[in-house]
Amino acid sequence: MKKIIFITLLILIFLIGFQVAFAGTIIQNYPDIPGAKKPGEGDPGQQLPQLIQYIFRFSLGLVGIVGILALIFAAFGYLTSVGDPAKAASAKQRIVSALLGILLLLSSYILLKIVNPDLLKLKLEEKPVVIDVEPSEEGGCLLTQAGWDKSRIKTGESATFILYLNEKCKGQTINATHKLELRQLESRERDTNYSRFCGKLSRESIDSLKLKVVCVFKGFDNEFNNQPEKFYMKGWFQIYGKPKQYIPETFITVEDGK
Repeated sequence: MKKIIFITLLILIFLIGFQVAFAGTIIQNYPDIPGAKKPGEGDPGQQLPQLIQYIFRFSLGLVGIVGILALIFAAFGYLTSVGDPAKAASAKQRIVSALLGILLLLSSYILLKIVNPDLLKLKLEEKPVVIDVEPSEEGGCLLTQAGWDKSRIKTGESATFILYLNEKCKGQTINATHKLELRQLESRERDTNYSRFCGKLSRESIDSLKLKVVCVFKGFDNEFNNQPEKFYMKGWFQIYGKPKQYIPETFITVEDGK
């Protein structure tokens, strides 16, 4: 049993190492692998985890094929071993080893699927996109930053655009007006305003230093054609009695969730 596990792990390590070393130079036409995108497809920001997932699934399938072939050859050897007890015993041992190897492979995949399916879906952590906002004047309650709570999402998912206030705003009732517009960077219809995707700007409590607007990216008339699209929020915010503070374009990447 230990020998089987060792050989299986050795094959996996060899295959992964070989593919990592030569994937970018030797392999030009990647075969289709169920459940994995080909390297070079999809979001450029996720190329590394996509490559690792592709290699993992390719290696998994390849080892499975090798195990099945080993089982077939062992079974053929058993069928042709009539009258040769030593050959029959050797063929039986190979059949058992092949079955155990396939069972180990399936068990490891099923176990990962049951314990935590996300372990099979590699993805880089999405970090907030926050930019500074130029103050309209010195002192007092002001807007300091603005940004998205994540850098990329899929269609049908939501993202929150946040306006960050300074400490002077804490405990104060804020009377303000604003204009926020959500637009597509490469809009098929120029100057199309997608603000219908977003709710109202709200503050959770009088002590909160965040003003939030939730945008749900769904209901697109045009498909993304498997290519990520960039959207940006821009506009201004004005506390009564103070000048407007203009919010620079703040981008978020949206992928086709289909």
